[in-house]
Amino acid sequence: MPFKTDREFWIFVETVLHTSQTAKSLEPKQITALAEYIRSQNCPSLSYEEWLDIEKSIIDSKYNVIGSIATGITQAMGGKMSSKAFEDLRNLDSGFRDTVANLDVNEIEKRLKESKINMPDLTNVLEMAKSFQKERKEFKKIKG
Repeated sequence: MPFKTDREFWIFVETVLHTSQTAKSLEPKQITALAEYIRSQNCPSLSYEEWLDIEKSIIDSKYNVIGSIATGITQAMGGKMSSKAFEDLRNLDSGFRDTVANLDVNEIEKRLKESKINMPDLTNVLEMAKSFQKERKEFKKIKG
C-alpha cells in the first residue's frame, strides 16, 4: 500500500467516495456499507471516531476549497485583488474567459439551488458569467 498510515489511506478512500461518479450514484446507506467494507478489509484499526473526524474534515475542506475557487474566479472576472492574487490568477483569467462562454449557467444555478448550499461568491461568479456571456453575444452580433 502506498500510504504510510491507515489514516492516510482512509483520507484517500473518503476522497474517492466523495468524487466518484459511481459512488455518487449510490444511496447514502450503500455508500456507508461500501466504506465499512473497505475499512474492514484495508484498515480495520481505524476507529469509528477517526472515520467521523476524517469525514468532517473532508467536508469542511471541500467547502473551503469551493469558496476559494469561487473567490478566485470572482477576482479573475474583475473583482478587486492584491497584486499577489493577480499573479496567481492571471492564467485562470484567460482560461476562465474562454471556458465561461460554453458554460450552461442556468444549469449550474439550478444545481446550486437544489444543493441548498449558500455561497454568495459562487452566486456572484454565476451572475458575472451570465453578464460576460451576454456581452460576448452582443459583441459577436455587432462584429458580424
